Amino acid sequence: MFIRYGEGYHYLNDVKYSYKGPCLFLLAPDDHHIFEIEAETEFSVLKLNSVYLSGEQDNSGISEWTSLIDQLLAFTDNNRKPLISSSEEMEKIGAMISLIVGEWTKSKNSQNETIFHLIRAVFSLLKRNVFSKIITHEKPENPLVIRVIGYIHQHIYHPNRLRTSKLAAKFKLSSGQLTNLFKREIKVSLKDYTDAYRLKLIEKELHYTGNSLKEISNRFGFTDMSHFNKFIRRHLKVNPKELR
Repeated sequence: MFIRYGEGYHYLNDVKYSYKGPCLFLLAPDDHHIFEIEAETEFSVLKLNSVYLSGEQDNSGISEWTSLIDQLLAFTDNNRKPLISSSEEMEKIGAMISLIVGEWTKSKNSQNETIFHLIRAVFSLLKRNVFSKIITHEKPENPLVIRVIGYIHQHIYHPNRLRTSKLAAKFKLSSGQLTNLFKREIKVSLKDYTDAYRLKLIEKELHYTGNSLKEISNRFGFTDMSHFNKFIRRHLKVNPKELR
C-alpha cells in the first residue's frame, strides 16, 4: 500500500502506527487494518493475485520472484512501520506506482506485461532496502557478507547448496574463514542465520497457505517428514500441526 501524501494513523492488527506520506506499507494476507485520516490522503493499493505470485506472466526467474515475496512477507512480522526511510528511494517507488496506476487505468488487464514488470521492479527496490533486516538488526557492510546473505536468501529452498563447505567454496574461502567473517559481521553464526531464515519462511507457509506438511517439507528440501518435524520441534518446541 503506497501513500502518496497525507497523514494520520494506521491501525494494523490492533496496533496504532502514525503515517505521513509518501510512505509504503506491506501487508500480509491475514492482516486486518483501518486508517484514521487526519489530513487528506491519497492511497494506491497493489493486491497481488496468482499471476504475480506464481509467475504465470513470465517463466524467467520465477523461483527468485517467489523467494523475494516470501522474504518480504517474513519481514512484515518484525516491522509494521513504513518500509522505506530514504526520500530518494520513495521518489523512485512513487514514480513506478504512478506508471502502474496509469497502465491499469488504460488496460484494466491483470495480465498486462508492463504492470507485471513494474511491480517486480518495486519489489526489487524493497528488497534492496530491507533484506538485511529480515533476521538480524545488524546491517552488514562487508560486500562479501552481503553477497553471502543474498545467496542464502536465493537458495533457501536448496539446503545442499547452503552447506558451509559449499558456501565457502562458492565464495573462495575456507570454511573457517567464512564462518568467522560471518559471525564477526552479523553477530550470529552462519548456521543459526540460515536456520532462522528458513524457519521464518516455513512459519509463513504454515500460517498462510493450504499446502500440506509434506509439500512444505519437500519445498524446503528436507529429506523426509521426520527431519522436518525435528527441525520445527528443535526451534519452536511444538509440532508443525500446532502452528496451523
